[in-house]
Amino acid sequence: MSLTEQEDQYQRQFRLYLQEVLEVSARATQQQKPPIEISTLHRILLRDVQTAQEFARDSDELNQALQKENKRLKLELSCEQEHAEALAKELVLTKRRLEQERKRASAHNGGTSASGSSVHPGSGRQRIGQRHERLRIADMQQNKIFEREVRLREENQRYQRIIEAQKKELHQLRDAQTKTAAMRSELVSFLQQAINDISAKVAGLRRVSTVETNMKLLSVHHVSELTMADREEVLKKLLSQQKVVRLLQDLVAADEPSTGRLDLSWMTDT
Repeated sequence: MSLTEQEDQYQRQFRLYLQEVLEVSARATQQQKPPIEISTLHRILLRDVQTAQEFARDSDELNQALQKENKRLKLELSCEQEHAEALAKELVLTKRRLEQERKRASAHNGGTSASGSSVHPGSGRQRIGQRHERLRIADMQQNKIFEREVRLREENQRYQRIIEAQKKELHQLRDAQTKTAAMRSELVSFLQQAINDISAKVAGLRRVSTVETNMKLLSVHHVSELTMADREEVLKKLLSQQKVVRLLQDLVAADEPSTGRLDLSWMTDT
């Protein structure tokens, strides 16, 4: 499974967990459920916070890996472009040298033909043999130059294909970075919503805690029937949830990615 697929999976899990927490919170607020369900809600939110923290850490690691890969590809692309430009210049110079060789060979053949009538008949065969040898050497040189030109052209085409492939990969990495940034923004929005919901529940329980201060019953079936100590415990847990979610939001929304893990041991049920 790739990093992108893992990131998508964490995002889906976090959405499901957060939706579950919000639904449980809404039902608890409407029905005023017993404090044991408040503890259950606390454990669920703690689990969801840890899952979201893992998702944020994985997103940071993926973002850092994408940035390193982006720098490497940019460097390779620059080197390949410089090499392609050097090959193009060498190809132009090779064509010029080939043209000069052709002109010199043509001029040499013309001079040999003009002086052929004044050559002594006894040395004619020798001069003809020398001329054929020079033509053969010139043809060999031209063939070598042509083969070199073909190799340079093929090499240039190969580097062009490499450059195009790296440009495509670089574009894909940029798209992945954009998607990661959007998912981080969405996670921040979810955490802000969770903070608002917890703040509303804390305010509601504080209003309830000011009504009856000395009620003591053997069994408690309603939030208003809690003792002051129980109410303080519930408020303490809810405030702890709010602090943890706030810390997680600061971690996710920070400009500099953090790879450390939050210490959540102080949130365990007592």
